[in-house]
Amino acid sequence: MLEKNKSYDTQKLVLTGLFIAVAVVMSLFDIPVPIGGAIGLRISLSGIISKIPAVLFGPIWGAMVSGVTDVLCHFAKPEGAFNIFFTLTSALGGFMVGGLARAFKVNSFDFKDKFFKIFAVTTSIIGAVGFVNMGILSFVPHCAYSEFLKSFGTTKAGVLIIDYINFTFVAVFVITAVICLINICYKKLSHDTNGRFIKLLLTLLISNVIVTTINSFIILKMYITSDIALLVFYIPRLAEEVIVTCIQTAGMTYLLKLMEKIRK
Repeated sequence: MLEKNKSYDTQKLVLTGLFIAVAVVMSLFDIPVPIGGAIGLRISLSGIISKIPAVLFGPIWGAMVSGVTDVLCHFAKPEGAFNIFFTLTSALGGFMVGGLARAFKVNSFDFKDKFFKIFAVTTSIIGAVGFVNMGILSFVPHCAYSEFLKSFGTTKAGVLIIDYINFTFVAVFVITAVICLINICYKKLSHDTNGRFIKLLLTLLISNVIVTTINSFIILKMYITSDIALLVFYIPRLAEEVIVTCIQTAGMTYLLKLMEKIRK
């Protein structure tokens, strides 16, 4: 039994080292896109490889691999000073991917459609609240409810904080709609009998959007000196993250299926 555990740990270390090495090499081909004088977007597919250990081995391994990969990627292709906060958010993302993968049972055949329906209904309600708030603020700006929404305050740029909240609510709804559409298309074109694609998509999207949001505030606070609005900076980053996440999900689903066949 002890020998089996040692063998399994050795396999994990070897596979993890391989994934880190491949992810670092893939990061050399990243395409940085500047926004407001700083690198606001980074088109990269290295996440397809670096997040597989989190799915296979859990949140702790996911955090370690993502953190180590971020550090190695920086020194392999340095673009400015090293920032420990980005490494910490990368580790947080890996941890969330590992935790969510276990919560959604990505590697098992036990996936309840009921859970996804609850998720879709909940996010639809959140999106509806955002749409209603926007409508009331636009067409009935002086009613009691509008005044209540405005009482949340404004940013330094004079933008209502509730506008950011409404945008987030609507974005959540749009992302859910995209997930549903992709899931329908994917099931029509594949034999994903255990729903792994949709589970991975939920896992990666939740993690990636949270990390992107945190990193957006870090970049705005630490690197961008011009007076650029949060939404102008955040919207393209969010859109890019959703697109890349869909590509990551497709790639990881294929690789995980391939690994299962090799093991057999």
